[in-house]
Amino acid sequence: MDEKPQLPQNASDCCRSRRGRPVVLETAERREHILSALEQVYQAHGLAGATMDMIAKQAGMSKRTLYTIFPDRMALLQAYLKRLTANFVQPLDADEQALPFADRMRLILLPRHCSGHGLPLDILRVIIAETAGNPEVGRRFGREMSDRKRAVVLTELQRAQQRKELSLPDAAAAADLFIDMVKPKLLETLLDPSRLPTDADLEQRFDLAVWVFSRAYGADTPPK
Repeated sequence: MDEKPQLPQNASDCCRSRRGRPVVLETAERREHILSALEQVYQAHGLAGATMDMIAKQAGMSKRTLYTIFPDRMALLQAYLKRLTANFVQPLDADEQALPFADRMRLILLPRHCSGHGLPLDILRVIIAETAGNPEVGRRFGREMSDRKRAVVLTELQRAQQRKELSLPDAAAAADLFIDMVKPKLLETLLDPSRLPTDADLEQRFDLAVWVFSRAYGADTPPK
């Protein structure tokens, strides 16, 4: 009598092809396994110890499979930061679009609690170091990160202008200004990790920036 097939026992088995399941979904699932494995390896060994071999083992897959999804370590690190940005900067759904300006901007840009700031900062240091020898790495990555955030903010500023919540002489320039007002002091933090702001610090800065911006451009939004 034939033996019954065994159920999957690990992440590698979970990532194998399933009948009727689209390949693109399987690839997305594997990417999430890998990015989560990066966080786990980092917590145990730091970024220097987060080798492709260690990450593949933590994700429950072969290093060959890992390289079919991320061609090199830099691509993997950049993908992690892109996922982080995508989680933090989200377009609003229909119900959220009906909220007042300050509430909409809070949903879009207010820093949310994450698993830790150490890994993103260490990845940025690696990218900056790589950019010294390959400027296109930093240039391309910077555009991808900033363009997404700018597009989402610009959409909401244009919505605010259409609703007469704000009066903006140049919505695109205003979007750049607003982003600069709410973002943390990245350079100081990279140079001195002890200056890393807390979630409360970031929220306070955000509320002040929204109030100043709203008053400057005509919205009647009291400070918190």
